[in-house]
Amino acid sequence: MADHSRLSRRTFIRHFVRDTGMPPMHWVARQRILGARRHLESSDWSVERIAGATGFGTAANFRNIF
Repeated sequence: MADHSRLSRRTFIRHFVRDTGMPPMHWVARQRILGARRHLESSDWSVERIAGATGFGTAANFRNIF
């Protein structure tokens, strides 16, 4: 993300935390959890499918984080 924004990693993280209140990877994890929650509440997808669709990879990783 820092490269894409053409900022140094440190500067990007500082700006990101200032704007969102959390480091980039915490924000990404939160977005993944919110997406997974939507799928759990509104679909009949398996946990494995939801894990793959939301970036957790495997159901085991998803369960550990969720």
